[in-house]
Amino acid sequence: MLNKSIFGSFFLLLTFVGCGSSSSKSTQQTFNHQPLPILKTGQNQSYDFYGEVVANNVLKDNGYYQSGLEINRIRVNDIVYDYQTNRAWYDGVESIYSDYKSAEQYCSTLRVGEYTNWRLPTLYEIHSIKYLGYYEEIFINRKKGVNYWTLSDYNAALEPNTRDKSKYTDGVGAIALNVTQDAHVFCVQNIDMNESSILQSNVQYMRSHKDIVIDNYHNLMWDDLKDHSSFIDQGLFTSFNPQSEWENKIATCEALILGGYDDWRLPNINELTSLIDVNYIYPAVNPIFEKFRTRTTKAATGHLYSATSNNFAKGRALTFRPQTGDILSEYKGYASMSMDLICVRDYE
Repeated sequence: MLNKSIFGSFFLLLTFVGCGSSSSKSTQQTFNHQPLPILKTGQNQSYDFYGEVVANNVLKDNGYYQSGLEINRIRVNDIVYDYQTNRAWYDGVESIYSDYKSAEQYCSTLRVGEYTNWRLPTLYEIHSIKYLGYYEEIFINRKKGVNYWTLSDYNAALEPNTRDKSKYTDGVGAIALNVTQDAHVFCVQNIDMNESSILQSNVQYMRSHKDIVIDNYHNLMWDDLKDHSSFIDQGLFTSFNPQSEWENKIATCEALILGGYDDWRLPNINELTSLIDVNYIYPAVNPIFEKFRTRTTKAATGHLYSATSNNFAKGRALTFRPQTGDILSEYKGYASMSMDLICVRDYE
């Protein structure tokens, strides 16, 4: 790390952004967005674009850094308690409803365990219980390849009362689900939350430099560049691979010099989904990320590579679509679409 303190080199703008600070936002929900801790993805080895294990710490992917908190969940009867995110999940017998309102009512009237105010999860909360993109084994009744209702609106172009609701499909991505369409129900509950200790979203982010956003909750620093090419140290960019666009994205972040720092990296999938703010859509990211939002909104596809491999096809990497908060999967070699990136570093 070249610079221990960015504040010694750049003027601190102290631009705090909250849920109600931008007239350009498209409101998804009326409740306050709360950031969740970033958990480990579960990947503990590195895999190249062939899906083969890479030894000797040559590839700086998710298996190399293994960032995030350890997963801490227990199961009591049909409830899974997540002590890192302060959530309880009802994992009983699957229920299917053909419209959003019925699904919402099912959760609100659910009486299981010591809690009564169950609700549908946001897409952001669904992402928090993934293990390499799929449900952890402790969730014994969650099915791969079925659709789940969430609170997250999918189509911001429609009026709020007619918007499609996101469905969560195949345990990986989210696509539009009509408000009258069959989908499974997965209910969640906030547990033992000390509101005074939770960082509200209006102080989560601040801009410390014209091209950098600091996430105070997760202790991360994100680049907010329009174009990365002008900030790459070609002397550090030594691992160009003409056969792997994904490995080149990793190399780009590793060679980034920005704000006096040289320890940037490509984020894992859980770090990328931490960017989701349920109060925004297209993209579903806080407006403080000005250039990033503009860049991904204008892109034809706007998908971002993560440093995390697909556990069921390790020659593919999990990708993040910031427009809607989807998690998808793309080949590490030749991608079928234009792929973008954002870089991150640990911030103390």
